[in-house]
Amino acid sequence: MRVPASRIEHIAAEPEIDPPELPREGLVARAASELFRHESVIERKDLLQRAFELAGLAGLSPDTVEAELAALQDDGRLLRPDDEVRPQRWTTPAIPACEAAMLRSAERPDERDWLAVAAVDAALAAAPHLSGEQRDAVRSVATRDGVALIEAGAGTGKTTTAKALVEAAHHSGLKVVGLSPS
Repeated sequence: MRVPASRIEHIAAEPEIDPPELPREGLVARAASELFRHESVIERKDLLQRAFELAGLAGLSPDTVEAELAALQDDGRLLRPDDEVRPQRWTTPAIPACEAAMLRSAERPDERDWLAVAAVDAALAAAPHLSGEQRDAVRSVATRDGVALIEAGAGTGKTTTAKALVEAAHHSGLKVVGLSPS
């Protein structure tokens, strides 16, 4: 996805990683904000369906929705990803800026200790139900790398393992953001 540098630069250098809501001045902005709580790229059909539902409840015409959508695109609050195959999708300037901030963090391995050893030990002590393999995964992820992946099959305990990592992160004073492919 290519986003003009000028759009990213106007956002803070290290933006907060929070829901990328649009100002809620209209029905499309409200519908988009609801969808962006769960997705980083939203589909036209989903956005219009929710916006038309809100318009119907408010007694507004579909023309109102189409006009607001055009305005949000024109002023850059909704961006189309650079994708020829699926041109009917949008994101916000904040989302690629957050992704860029995460990538910058990933490119700074060994910068600092992210999870305190005592916090990891405490989280593992509070989770005696973890298997040896899950404990090894927690210790493996709790390194200075800053970014780590746990990949395993369904039902193998990734979520249970992640709970121990979240606990260690919270005790280390970190904010935890969960992500999954979309």
